[in-house]
Amino acid sequence: MSASEARADRNAPDDGRVDERGRRQSLIIRRLDDNGRVSVPELARELDVTEMTIRRDLGELHRAGRAVRIHGGAVSPRSEVERRAAENSPEKLAIAARAASLIPNGATVAIDLGSTCEAVARILSHRDDLTVVTNALPIATQFRQSRSTLVLLGGILNSDLNLVNTGAFGPDFDMPLDYVVLGCAGVSPTTGMMHFDAAELAVRRRFVDCATHRILVADHTKFRSRAPFALGSINLLDVLVTDSGAPEAELAEFTGLVDVDIAPPLSAS
Repeated sequence: MSASEARADRNAPDDGRVDERGRRQSLIIRRLDDNGRVSVPELARELDVTEMTIRRDLGELHRAGRAVRIHGGAVSPRSEVERRAAENSPEKLAIAARAASLIPNGATVAIDLGSTCEAVARILSHRDDLTVVTNALPIATQFRQSRSTLVLLGGILNSDLNLVNTGAFGPDFDMPLDYVVLGCAGVSPTTGMMHFDAAELAVRRRFVDCATHRILVADHTKFRSRAPFALGSINLLDVLVTDSGAPEAELAEFTGLVDVDIAPPLSAS
């Protein structure tokens, strides 16, 4: 769409506004397919609309699962999944190996959504003595050939392949869990565990309430990351498993709040 076309569309009658928005969003999707990411200022200039209009478009596409909002723009859902899986891969694998080693034989364990949690699930899937509870499809698929028992909670599928608004967690729901393995978008000693999606918090909170032992897996980047929705304070946890790249000064702030377990780097072999 040229700038002149965009201006003409903007001056169209009200009944054309939906079509105008649809054309903008179709172009945004094409840019995401071609480049993997888009920026708000560039789209605003290209389409000759305000940055607020572009942010609204990206918000709608995010809710529809066609884009993933990031600061200043958006990335395609596929590129975001690939990016998260690749980031800090050695550290995340080390954290996953350490966290998996904390799960004893015969345990019932809930596993949260996230690339590090998915790595934990991949390791645990080789065992045949566990009962695993999750509402995340990427976690569930790790156990498709496992001899352990998998319990997948139903709900509404979101763009992260997480089942939210699940009816399984009514007021009388009680599932005794030995362990829960949690991920996060950010963590701090004051705010606690933070996430980007408020709809996913209800299941996580119930997991925390039902679990005897609570493990958070968080690589070193999460100590400087922030997100708008807090799951709960850090003292809800028993263990925080992180990697050797975590800054010592920031780790010291967790002293007395939670046991911090530094995962040793995996050997090259």
